[in-house]
Amino acid sequence: MRGNARAAKIIHIRNAPIAGWNRRIDSESRFAVLAPHARPAYIAPIMIRRLAALIALLLFGSIESVQAQRSYPTLARRPVESRDRDAEIVKAAVDRPAVPPLDTATVTELTRLGGQATTAGQGFDQDFAASDRLVAAAGNAAPASESWVVAQEAISALDARRFESVTALAGMDRIYVAQLDKGGDSAAVEGYRAPVAAMVDRQNDRLDSLRGRLAQP
Repeated sequence: MRGNARAAKIIHIRNAPIAGWNRRIDSESRFAVLAPHARPAYIAPIMIRRLAALIALLLFGSIESVQAQRSYPTLARRPVESRDRDAEIVKAAVDRPAVPPLDTATVTELTRLGGQATTAGQGFDQDFAASDRLVAAAGNAAPASESWVVAQEAISALDARRFESVTALAGMDRIYVAQLDKGGDSAAVEGYRAPVAAMVDRQNDRLDSLRGRLAQP
């Protein structure tokens, strides 16, 4: 009897670990059939990581698809940048029709007007010296005083002297515009006109300086 009891105890001790292992396996197998909310806590983070990886993969694929469809500007030279502009300028100069020279009548008229302006300019310079002395004599004289009136009369006479110069310049302006309208040699006309225009401007400045030296009424 004692021998049988001891043998039964030994068998029980040997089977104890196996029974425990079977219980652990049975307990884990039960989790497989439980509802998701009843599964162990360590399973939820694994599922979240897998879901996040799947979403990221889908998004990355859509971004690559959009980038593949998007067109980017080319860095190649555009046709307008490949044009030989120097050659175009030379060609335009060659193709441009030659400007006809001024006819004899126009040159004669310009020469006459230039002479008229020169003569008027010389007379203006002579009268300016006398007018300048009279204005200096008037000094700070009161308006309507005798010296002030004399100086004003001298300025008016000097202003009349420039009439011929202004008339000559107006005639040259008309010729210049006519040459522009018909595509003529306006540059040649400007060669006659420019000195006369500069002279008239100087005359205006000198008259203004005389008037500024007199007391204003």
